[in-house]
Amino acid sequence: MKKKTFIMLLGIVGLLTLPVQADPVQVATDTDPIQDDWSISGWVEELSTNPWESPNQLISSAEVTWEGHIPCPGEYESGGAVQVRIQNLTGRYFKKLYYVGDVNSDGTLQTTFTNWDEMVADLSTGPACYYGLAFKIDKVGENTPLVYESKTQDQIFEPNEIWEFVIQDYANTQCLGPALLGSVGVNPLGAIAAASAGNLASSGSILPEPATLGLLALGGLGALLRRRKSKA
Repeated sequence: MKKKTFIMLLGIVGLLTLPVQADPVQVATDTDPIQDDWSISGWVEELSTNPWESPNQLISSAEVTWEGHIPCPGEYESGGAVQVRIQNLTGRYFKKLYYVGDVNSDGTLQTTFTNWDEMVADLSTGPACYYGLAFKIDKVGENTPLVYESKTQDQIFEPNEIWEFVIQDYANTQCLGPALLGSVGVNPLGAIAAASAGNLASSGSILPEPATLGLLALGGLGALLRRRKSKA
């Protein structure tokens, strides 16, 4: 491969792995799993339906007809369930997604459901960082909320792809619907869990795995390099 091409590809990698315009959220997980065991920490980007935010975070969402899937039968309380559709409008790939329910300003849970794995907090709320119920949107383990992927069945949220997932025994103390995912930008650090308190555009948040874009971009460039080498 020519030196000029190699330098160009390195430049592309650098651009893709730099932070894009976004509202980063500093999060922490209470690692005492009720269902599946995982954790996320550090700075992540909240995906949002808020059209005034960066297109690098934009999704659409809607509540659709629940088709009867129960993500976690052992915890089901016969309160029904809701099914939410989200579409990736960012042009980016996300390897993992998490749903986090909102919390009231006094620390009580605003959004509750029974298929939760862990609890996640927004550290920007200061010492009293209240934790919201959360689950990974996937098809593996004891809790399987993901029911539909419109593209490759690989649990990667691709550009323009539609996912549908189920929130089991959903309830919200403010009577807000489950597809309200528009809280980003309420404060300089984004807004999940208690940081979303009082926002009528939000009952929950969608968080991707940290550094997803850079990892997948490198994978794609690796394939490009292999193709160029085979032609040389």
